[in-house]
Amino acid sequence: MNRNASVSRHTAPVSMMNPAQGDRLSPRQILTPSGIEIGITAVATIFAAFGHIYGGELVMFTNYIVPTILISGLLFGGLQLVLRDISSIWSPLFWNRVVLVAYFGVGSIVPLFVNNETQNLLEAFYQFFPEDVGKYNLVVCIFIFFYFGFTSIILRIIEITKVSDRSFEKSRISELYIGLILLIIGMIIYYFIIIPNAFSIYKVEVSNFVIEIGQGIYIGIFFLSLWSLKNKSNLIYFIYFIVFVQFSLGILELNKSTSMFPLIMLALGHIYYRPDVRRITLWFMALISVFMIIAPPVSHGRAYGDFIATNDGPISFDVRANALLSYFDPEAELEQSELQVGWVRLSYVNAATFAISQYDSGNPGDSLRNVFIVWIPRFIYPDKPAITDIAKDFNLAATGTDTSQSTPGIIGESYWVMGWFGVFLFSAIMAAISTLWSVYTISVLRSGAWHLFFVVLLGMRAGSRMDGMFVSDVMGPLGYALLGHFVLQFLNRLLAERRNPAGKPLAA
Repeated sequence: MNRNASVSRHTAPVSMMNPAQGDRLSPRQILTPSGIEIGITAVATIFAAFGHIYGGELVMFTNYIVPTILISGLLFGGLQLVLRDISSIWSPLFWNRVVLVAYFGVGSIVPLFVNNETQNLLEAFYQFFPEDVGKYNLVVCIFIFFYFGFTSIILRIIEITKVSDRSFEKSRISELYIGLILLIIGMIIYYFIIIPNAFSIYKVEVSNFVIEIGQGIYIGIFFLSLWSLKNKSNLIYFIYFIVFVQFSLGILELNKSTSMFPLIMLALGHIYYRPDVRRITLWFMALISVFMIIAPPVSHGRAYGDFIATNDGPISFDVRANALLSYFDPEAELEQSELQVGWVRLSYVNAATFAISQYDSGNPGDSLRNVFIVWIPRFIYPDKPAITDIAKDFNLAATGTDTSQSTPGIIGESYWVMGWFGVFLFSAIMAAISTLWSVYTISVLRSGAWHLFFVVLLGMRAGSRMDGMFVSDVMGPLGYALLGHFVLQFLNRLLAERRNPAGKPLAA
């Protein structure tokens, strides 16, 4: 009998995590963009092309309508993935759409409705005009259109070659114990290494690999919240407490993504437990609302004083707390009240239009310069350059200062590096990586290979970094994922039960 057969009806999502073979859709059926989504993208592309070609009042109109059309298509596509199979909520293809909606959809129309103070803040980075935005929208549309096309082709090839039929060994440890192990390991790394370093309590040299292992705390939050909901366990209240602590510490770190990620994992646990459109919508709106609330004070805190604004090193708890609290000071409140900082963080129009103008002016970017060394460990290559320095270089080119980092997003980067050919090439590579990683994700979940969830989480993070840089935010995690897969498979086999010749577990 299937191990899920004894689960009561109200826990149907358990079977969605590991459904009966006959009820499964193939990865191609789950992940292939629908004709409607591709059609909507094509319509947006046509509007963007007319706006770019004719300019004038037409481009001012298309700058509104093109991102709006894209948002509708991407939201439809993301919802389709979830409704086809809840496992897709962990896939890079799903998170690509989330980021495209937020940063390249909503973010593209932010400059059109924010107030003058906020508009001036955006243009302080790079002054753009409607024609610049029109070309940027066309670049985005063509990138997404090619991306959907390559995704469909790759999924077809995967189905023909039966790559998607591959399954993995089931985890030798239950979801509960994997969740507890990862949560404890992640908390040890986070509370005894990352936080003391960040808050200048003491300094411990730590590799990026250890920091990546510390991400296990987020997997633990997901597994334990899901297990607690399924089993109606009071452990869920402990998870709520951990999420609150992580959220609060993320704010003190002046890092919005660190604050939001535990909330996202908790939301995914609730959605996975009982997936439906209403619950997904409510959680999505709640997460957006929290982000919009914390963005202004955190952004203010990061810009507080020359020390924080120009320092990448450890910053004491007192300085961080004062930076945050200064946002609520009456004088600071008057100064900041007109700035819509939350919306600013969604918009990459200024950075992307600058990148496009740089290529068109004969100054292409060199963000791929470290692509062949990104996977070489620093202990082998001690003089390995900092992979993320390209973001400082980009900020220096735009603003004249290298004390901060900025990026044009991967779509803007694609044009910045190679023009229109770059848009074609990057869309193909991103489609290949996201599609293969998404198929892998579904196979892991269907196999019950929970020990590989670390690799799934890396895929989710890489998929959510379309607003970053290709080498550091996609290729970097991909290297850890490849290594992590083989290490975790090996460790799982070490935990295999000893069996006698009859195939029964031996007595201890």
